[in-house]
Amino acid sequence: MAPRRIEEDYSPRDYEFPELYSELGAGGKCIWVDEAGGKYYRDPCEDCIKLCMMPYEQAWMKIVDPVKAEITAKAALVIPWEGRRALYLKPGVKVKLIEAYGIDVSHVSFEGERVGPRTVLAYVLTGKGETRTLRAGEEGIVALILTDLSEAPPRYVYALIREEDAIWLEPGQ
Repeated sequence: MAPRRIEEDYSPRDYEFPELYSELGAGGKCIWVDEAGGKYYRDPCEDCIKLCMMPYEQAWMKIVDPVKAEITAKAALVIPWEGRRALYLKPGVKVKLIEAYGIDVSHVSFEGERVGPRTVLAYVLTGKGETRTLRAGEEGIVALILTDLSEAPPRYVYALIREEDAIWLEPGQ
């Protein structure tokens, strides 16, 4: 499935966002992950791992340790433009963190996309009014686009994982 792209005309796809589920989630909407079967379910299943929805903005510092540059809790990101497949993240998986910070950040690459060293992640408008191109710098998959809301304007951090560390889960019935 093609990644989500910005369109000039209104589209319902403009309002599709990834859903983050984690073992740190507080309940409410949950999914159950069957690691061995490579699927996730909306209803409880035997021998499955329960992950509950949490605000995406809370992933920074909870799901990702920026000092160790690794995933710290089991999480699954259900991505609408990937056919609702989920990218399953396990503790210990290393991430490459790439910061996008400026007056305005226009995202070009989104969650679930495979990127290469020259792939544009975002365009950043600096305080001097210059537009900078932020590139991935290496190969990988955009696992998360983290948001640090403690600053204004917010700081975005792309978390890339190696393709061999990516575990894709198909939606189950």
